[in-house]
Amino acid sequence: MLGDITGRRVLDIGSGAGHHAVHLAQAHGAHMTAIELSPTQHQRAVGAHTDVADVQFVQADVVDHLRTVEPFDAAYAIGTLALPATGAGTCRRARRSARSWARPAARCRGSRPRSPCSRS
Repeated sequence: MLGDITGRRVLDIGSGAGHHAVHLAQAHGAHMTAIELSPTQHQRAVGAHTDVADVQFVQADVVDHLRTVEPFDAAYAIGTLALPATGAGTCRRARRSARSWARPAARCRGSRPRSPCSRS
């Protein structure tokens, strides 16, 4: 889905406890940024994965964070962007801030039949 991400900067939006970011860093050699809005989930990720190289855990709003960093090589979200109130704007901002966007992960589906972020 993400292609070859070895050595690439990848953003995990709504990373929760960080398991996916850790897997991509360890198994695929990606330089991961795992961003999570929830302080509880962020602490859970940091507590469980403090010794993992190539994963930076960030507790922040993804839109605000993307304004302050260099573009990522790829970005993805699993379920995070499905909220109609925040999904479309976050998805558009992430798309502009990533050099590539995994097709299936880019499908931002909320309660509307077609999100402005949907690629199909």
